[in-house]
Amino acid sequence: MMIRHLISSWDRLAETDALWAILTSDEKAGSKWSEDEFFATGVADVEAVLARLKDLGVPPEPQRALDFGCGVGRLTRALAPHFQAVDGVDVSGAMIEKAGQIRAVPSNVRFLHNPRPNLAAFSRERYSLILSLISLQHVPERIALAYVGDLCGLLADGGVAYLQMITFLDTRNAAAAEKLRRDESPATHVYRAVASVFRRPPPRMETFYCRLSKIAEVLERGRVRLVAVLPDASVPAPFVSHVLVFEKPASRA
Repeated sequence: MMIRHLISSWDRLAETDALWAILTSDEKAGSKWSEDEFFATGVADVEAVLARLKDLGVPPEPQRALDFGCGVGRLTRALAPHFQAVDGVDVSGAMIEKAGQIRAVPSNVRFLHNPRPNLAAFSRERYSLILSLISLQHVPERIALAYVGDLCGLLADGGVAYLQMITFLDTRNAAAAEKLRRDESPATHVYRAVASVFRRPPPRMETFYCRLSKIAEVLERGRVRLVAVLPDASVPAPFVSHVLVFEKPASRA
């Protein structure tokens, strides 16, 4: 039921103000992002990611890239000049629809809808780069960890993943402590389940965190090598965010 709630919320956000929902900024609320300005941020982010991976000694091969939680393709389009093929995947059908409409789709890009709490539909795909920014933080921990496990399996030999995730919520902050209490309340889970079946819930951009210890367990099971855990300043307090960089070791001939 949680995935239905997630899809419904992001479909509504896509219909209301898609660009702002993807890249929130107080001064851009109310459809104030220009398309050129919005997509330019994706170019800057991709250039920064590729430069950081090079500095870490794990530059991806230019074969195939996956933008997980692609929205309308802010990063997907920016990846296109660097890779032979790029897939953007999102849980929201409305976001995927907008991705194909908002501007021309590069010939080497596909936008794919995946309304499931797993990536089983992509089990035969392999990518030299998997990228996810400001996306997994909007997915409840249980589902997010399942996605991360599946992403490990989608890496090609020698492939690298760059995932930004919120990893801690500072409960010394009163508002954060109340959020945690509300999120973990059985009543909240029942409400979401009922609302997803019987009525269309109001759009909400919820934020969740995944414990680093749990992520590490998933990566170990996925047989990938953790390259780095990097501090990330993209998310304000009381949340703490990190970037996890990991690779699938190349097979020995």
